[in-house]
Amino acid sequence: MRLVYASDLHGNKDHYIQLRKYVQKMNVEALILGGDYFKYTINPNEQFVFMEVFFIPFIHSLSIPVYLIAGNVDLSNVYEQLKISLHNLEVYFLERHPCYIDESISIHGLPYTPPSPFKLKNFERRDLRFDDVKIDSNAFILNNKNAPNTISEDYLNQLPSIEEEIQGFFGLNAIWVIHTPPYGGVLDVIHNGRFVGSKAVRNKIIKEQPLLTLHGHIHESPHLSGQWIERIGKTVSVNPGQGQELHAVIIDINAQKKTIALEHTLFGKYQM
Repeated sequence: MRLVYASDLHGNKDHYIQLRKYVQKMNVEALILGGDYFKYTINPNEQFVFMEVFFIPFIHSLSIPVYLIAGNVDLSNVYEQLKISLHNLEVYFLERHPCYIDESISIHGLPYTPPSPFKLKNFERRDLRFDDVKIDSNAFILNNKNAPNTISEDYLNQLPSIEEEIQGFFGLNAIWVIHTPPYGGVLDVIHNGRFVGSKAVRNKIIKEQPLLTLHGHIHESPHLSGQWIERIGKTVSVNPGQGQELHAVIIDINAQKKTIALEHTLFGKYQM
């Protein structure tokens, strides 16, 4: 099985066009997308227009199944409309409950990131179950009428944590698509040297040992760490990053359900 994975395209039309050409050239069986399809904005109309004018036609132009999650920049109402608009295509909106990418490989998805400096909080969650998080007084969510609602400083404490959200993820012959990278490794390096990924995700990978985990969110990480793959036990974890040139990854999985080859559009082949 041959897959392509990319994340964090953020409304870059050139990247989308390059990705379509790459998918066609490499003869892949499915495309997996890891969130953040739109430019950052708190104006839903900007994302709605891009969705209707460009993103939906992009998906229509592909002749393969597409598996996707939201990212923290994607406005939740836009993402919900996307589900409606693409319901008659072979497009799978990944959630905690798995679907199957073939007869034996399951695929789970999770859009959430740990708390960040971004004011928009629709796709943020506490990381660990017992974390107590106080958020900035200027933080908000967009309600179902696309209007900003201010939220209390303990808003995230009232929602399930990432640890709780991924409780049902299992590892055997599984692919996990999670927007945030696992905390503290080579996929989670930002410019100031801090780690901002998820401890819950790392702990769950260590425990369950899925076949493959696919991440994004930290665009610069591969350039700062020099690595776009991390081996966590038997699991292969990937953050392709994103930049001025398209960052995407070809993934080959053999009949024995082993990841046997990976190749990055910018950094080249990774030898397993």
